[in-house]
Amino acid sequence: MAGVPADAAPAPTHAKPADQVTYLQSLGAVREQCARVYDATAACDPRACFHLHEDRLEGVADLVVQLAQRDYADPVRDIPPHSRWRHFLPRGCIEAALVAPMEAAGCAPAEIAAALVDLFVVSVLLDAGAGAAWTYRRGALVAGRSEGLAMASMDMFLRGVFADAPEAQPWRVDARALQALSLEALRDGLQADATNPVVGLQGRLELLQALGRVLVRPGSQRFFPGARPGGLVAHLAAQATGGSVSIERVWEVVVEGFGGVWPASRTRLHGQSLGDVWPCRLLDGALVPFHKLSQWLAYSLLEPLEAIAGLHITGKDRMTGLAEYRNGGLFVDAGVLQLKDEFRQDGQPSGTGSSSISFPAHHEVIVQWRALTVVLLDRVAGLVQQRLGLSPQQLPLPKVLEAGTWKAGRELAKAMRPDAAPPINILSDGTLF
Repeated sequence: MAGVPADAAPAPTHAKPADQVTYLQSLGAVREQCARVYDATAACDPRACFHLHEDRLEGVADLVVQLAQRDYADPVRDIPPHSRWRHFLPRGCIEAALVAPMEAAGCAPAEIAAALVDLFVVSVLLDAGAGAAWTYRRGALVAGRSEGLAMASMDMFLRGVFADAPEAQPWRVDARALQALSLEALRDGLQADATNPVVGLQGRLELLQALGRVLVRPGSQRFFPGARPGGLVAHLAAQATGGSVSIERVWEVVVEGFGGVWPASRTRLHGQSLGDVWPCRLLDGALVPFHKLSQWLAYSLLEPLEAIAGLHITGKDRMTGLAEYRNGGLFVDAGVLQLKDEFRQDGQPSGTGSSSISFPAHHEVIVQWRALTVVLLDRVAGLVQQRLGLSPQQLPLPKVLEAGTWKAGRELAKAMRPDAAPPINILSDGTLF
């Protein structure tokens, strides 16, 4: 991506050079480096892109509580975790169209979980912002953005678009089929054309083709036996002790196993592409990791791993809130974050009918905005838990995201702009949102 240094400066000054890549790819580094951006902004560092109004967090927490109480009778029992599963419409379609037929065919829970992982991995990789103009139709059901992309990916999966032998072995994603996937097939699957354009179509295709190559590269059989994403179910089951697997084992699969999927043009350190990691001038060029798509993938894998495969994943609280435009837009629209005028002038207009401005992913505004979002999500989660009288164990961060900050960001955007765009857009190449 233009503007990103080919080999960036090290991030944490306390890390040994040999450990810097490992550190930046860890979950702990996300909170630590984002907290540094937050502290500098709170201290009114002149290089900060935003004014921070922490007193307005109370109002954000109130809004999230209102949405949770509106949509769920019992927050502990009814709020599901934030996961790709929520986006497949209509509600219950995954169970009806995939789980039930597989059960009827005599498939074991591990095989059903593997099929769900296959679907969710492909669906997450297709989930970068599609743009406000694109929609997907299935009969009378019409959806855009995340829900539309989920529906499209599910329909392609069920038709066997990603399978080597869809007639003999449906309900799977195979490496060869991904590598052979054409732009025309993906465009048809997304119902994209000149009148229904989807942002970043080529980037999405390249991600899926890269996934196909990753599944068969040397060493990948350790994570993906059978050269399919769902092979990770068997891998993690073999790592389990007493049915429990730590989040670090899941994260290892996501970061190491899927690491070759991300564009090589991303920030590099010691010759290695780091993925969703960006230099930040506010931190004197140090690197700030987000791993947004990787964490979204990990969150989405947890449900089939736990609910279907029967594994217990420990340490999930080490994951962070997602640094994406709905969560981030919530804090801008609610006035917690106010973009400074001098940076607003650098933005590109987002189009007719929207007051949004746009920046490329590597821009300092975007890097700081995303870092602030990660910290603010933790703070809002604590306030929401207090208001509802629940512990972090009863209402963990993934449920706050779902209940939810993501939903609040979308609803505020819809109320404030005709196209429901976020207040700040990240110029997308189909691999980041």
